[in-house]
Amino acid sequence: MGVYVLGFAENTRGREYILVLSSINFNEAWANNLYQNILDEFSSPGFHVEAEELSIPMMTRIEEVEEKREYLLSRYLKPPKVVVFIGDPAWLVCQPLFDKEWKDIPTVICYSRDSMPRNLENFVNKDFLGEGKFVLTEVATAGYNLTVIKQPFYVKNTIDLIRRLQPEVKKIALISDDRYISAMVREEVCGVLEKDFPELKLDLLTSIDISTEKLLDTLMGYSREVGIIYNSWFVGKKQSESHYLSDNLQKIIYGFVDAPVFTLTEMDMETGAFAGGYFISASTFGKVAVQTIQQILDGVPARNVEGRIGGEPKVYLNYHHLQHHGVDPNSITGDVVFYQVPPNFYQLYKEYIIIGLAFIILLGAIGLMRFHVMCQRRQQRQREFQLLSQYRKLVDNMPVIYIRKQLIFDEEGNVVDFIFRDVNNLFEEVFHCTRDRVVGKRLSEADVDNQLLDYMMDKESGRITSFVFPEENNKIRYYDKLSFPSSEKNFMDVFFIDRTEEYLVSLKMKEHQVSLEALNRRYELVLGATRLIPWTWNLLNKEISYDITYVTHGYCKTKDSRMMTEKEGIMIVHQDDRVRMHNAYLDLYYDRVNIIREEHRSLFWDGTDEYVWFESFVTVGDRDGEGHPTLLVGGSLLIDERKKMEEELLKAKEAAEISNHLKSAFLANMSHEIRTPLNAIVGFSNVLAYTEDENERQEYIKIIENNNTLLLQLIGDILDLSKIEAIVSPKVC
Repeated sequence: MGVYVLGFAENTRGREYILVLSSINFNEAWANNLYQNILDEFSSPGFHVEAEELSIPMMTRIEEVEEKREYLLSRYLKPPKVVVFIGDPAWLVCQPLFDKEWKDIPTVICYSRDSMPRNLENFVNKDFLGEGKFVLTEVATAGYNLTVIKQPFYVKNTIDLIRRLQPEVKKIALISDDRYISAMVREEVCGVLEKDFPELKLDLLTSIDISTEKLLDTLMGYSREVGIIYNSWFVGKKQSESHYLSDNLQKIIYGFVDAPVFTLTEMDMETGAFAGGYFISASTFGKVAVQTIQQILDGVPARNVEGRIGGEPKVYLNYHHLQHHGVDPNSITGDVVFYQVPPNFYQLYKEYIIIGLAFIILLGAIGLMRFHVMCQRRQQRQREFQLLSQYRKLVDNMPVIYIRKQLIFDEEGNVVDFIFRDVNNLFEEVFHCTRDRVVGKRLSEADVDNQLLDYMMDKESGRITSFVFPEENNKIRYYDKLSFPSSEKNFMDVFFIDRTEEYLVSLKMKEHQVSLEALNRRYELVLGATRLIPWTWNLLNKEISYDITYVTHGYCKTKDSRMMTEKEGIMIVHQDDRVRMHNAYLDLYYDRVNIIREEHRSLFWDGTDEYVWFESFVTVGDRDGEGHPTLLVGGSLLIDERKKMEEELLKAKEAAEISNHLKSAFLANMSHEIRTPLNAIVGFSNVLAYTEDENERQEYIKIIENNNTLLLQLIGDILDLSKIEAIVSPKVC
């Protein structure tokens, strides 16, 4: 047992689970149904449901209760996700676990009562009589993380039901055992009879006072004036001499009584052992329990889940049980759920009715099928006639020569001849003979003289044989011969297809292909020489495809065809040029211009960050049905070097203009400097001619010589500046 517990604990250590603890066992319908509902709803690969039978009525000592708690702790090392108790006794036994080891684990008590035994000693010793033995359930469970689902006993409604079915009833017999739940039922039945049915007497048949044999004897003595209510009959081993009777009492009790046996809870309603009663069904209670557990698993603390009743009660009756005990089930009306209702006429003879209907349907189907087959045959004959007519028209109107031939073999299996079985109109036209002259005759006997017939002896099938055939007007015809075996043995279908036009077209296509390839080569040479980037812009898909095969540039690392999105194409254009290019494309899109030619700066789309100058030419390549452009075709010419040359020329022009201005200023200044000594030379030369004084003449001559020297020096400086500007240095001697 220890090895099993350790193995189980190891298997459940990493898995979440719900633990269902039954006060007795799962043999009762209400307990088993609740367990199955929980098992079906919450079982999954990562989550499972465990169950334990506590067999509390068999416990007679406190030590046994403690052993049961120790067993649960040793088996379930990992605390459960939720604990579900079936019956208040299970909670009383396990309550100490929720003070320590399983503290605050969410708990649901099912089939709970309004009160429960005050302490465990009274419960084990079955001391339920006297004041203060019970305490309210709300008080006993206060402070714990739990909620309760109650199962009231609808005693008054059940007795009303008995009186409706057994109007003659004068006494109520209650069958119960020594458990505390039975004590509470006895107390409630006594109170209801005293308050609401004082005219009815009460017989308390308990396992404390009588044995199972005595119980059955007593029941056999009851007449139909006694209404029997069965609650439970659990007998310990020391109390019962016949274990078979006590263990199987629920199954055999209906055979010992003349009156129906009613219950306060659902018990084997589908077997007919009991008549039923007014209660909450096990399936309804199970649904409420599953909803409550799901709330807790969804994160709602159990203490915050309001206690509830396990569903709406109804009248549940077993039709067969009532009928067996002489009670008319149809005497009760209203909202009643019946079990084991006898089949009606259709249900009783369902198989025979179905077989009879099937036989009638089969006969009708056979008749319809025969009629359908006859109609199909008639239609098939009509279709065959139409097909033959269509076949004849098809064969006669085919643009190919058609021959259907029957092969003739020699003794060695070689084809030596064939018989014409059918030909078409084109055959008659080509061979200049009518169908009557060849059909039914051998090739060797046919009155046909044409070189084309030499190819009819070819016996290969499924292959195309091509040949050239010269006509009488010296024109050459090209034929393909196709031979196929027919569905009839030794028959062949032969087709001669005139491929002359196709052959001539293919020759023209080849010539066109050659010219196209030559044009493409010239196109490539032009693209290579101009370093043009051809591109297309699909306005529908918003994609731009371009080819940089013919571009040679330091920033163009690869040479192939590429694709970019419309957004990427816009982003590679220099920011200062985007608005201008956008406006140019709008002019082209709205047909304000036919072709745009713009210079712009763009990046190569390969990760570089330096802009290059392009000159782009764009026009509309395709339009939609409304005339809107859908495709733009263009080319971009790399003009980076040209733009650099233009910049250098512009700079040179500016430098020349500055130099020219400086020269003009210089010459203006030099003209003044030259005129000063020149005027002095001219002026004093004139004065010298009219001066007779030798001293004055010498002074004037000296002035003229000084100005002459100054003028020569000034002219020499000007010439030196000119040489420097022309980057010409004089040779030093």
